[in-house]
Amino acid sequence: MAAAFALVLGSSPEVWVETRGLPDAGGACSSDALAAALRAQRPGVVVHAWHAETDAIQPSERALRVRLTQREDTVVLELNGAGTPIVRTMSATEGCERNVATAALIVDGALDELRISAKAPSVESLAPPVPLRRLISASVAIGAGTEQGLFGLVPAFDVEAAFRYRSFLLTLDADVGLSSSTGFSVTMPETGSGTFSASQFALDLGAGVAPRLGPGRLVAQAVFGLGLTFASANPASGSSPTAIFQTQTETSKEPFGALRLGYQLDLPLGLFLEAHAEERAAPRDGFQVVGAKNLSASTPHDTVMSPILTFRTFGFVGVHFL
Repeated sequence: MAAAFALVLGSSPEVWVETRGLPDAGGACSSDALAAALRAQRPGVVVHAWHAETDAIQPSERALRVRLTQREDTVVLELNGAGTPIVRTMSATEGCERNVATAALIVDGALDELRISAKAPSVESLAPPVPLRRLISASVAIGAGTEQGLFGLVPAFDVEAAFRYRSFLLTLDADVGLSSSTGFSVTMPETGSGTFSASQFALDLGAGVAPRLGPGRLVAQAVFGLGLTFASANPASGSSPTAIFQTQTETSKEPFGALRLGYQLDLPLGLFLEAHAEERAAPRDGFQVVGAKNLSASTPHDTVMSPILTFRTFGFVGVHFL
């Protein structure tokens, strides 16, 4: 039997069923009833209830055709395909409803012998392919926020360029933190006081994902970059410029890594709003003013050490140009 029908059914079989001559018991013995019974046994197979006298559509050559016919005291089940028909007989005295259920079991067994899967057949999407221009996005944005400077939180500004393909996101950021400062006094035998100031600039590259979440996109990235810190000592108002031994600007370069988490919300006309926060980690570096003391409350001497971890948060407004 497998040899007879394997080439007919293929990987996505169709079964056409009909009943003839069975007594009408409220539709319980109709072609539709037999089709329903077979679907219950084998939900992954396409089953059609066929009414040969009235239906204009005919089964295809690849289909398996099932006919249940009552002939006086005998009910005959016929399975027809490309090979030799398969015939089974049942007694009409069993009742037509029982014979319909038995016929569904016999057909199901035949499909088992043909190794037809019970899984629903896969259907390729009928939706048109998404054009490439809908899968990519390029944008620029400007933002403002706060970041942890050398001596506390300071205002900061950021310019960001971004490229996204599907959910993969690549960004390039340049941000600057305004100056933070602390006071110090000059050690004996000199006298006077001054202010030690530091401002920061960073350039970084971020890579991550931006999947759809609600009305916008969740942004999660790993970030790598280079930070520059510009530090200088200046005499306080009223102090002699010569009281401070060292006044030249010091510059420190620190590579860093960061984790960034944010959310982007699209607006009309290609505009969008975004907010993100990140935690950066960088090697510690020291800044020294020779002859100073009490440079900060945490370091009562002439050296300031940069923190290992710094936090920053920004809000952006931007525009998509692709």
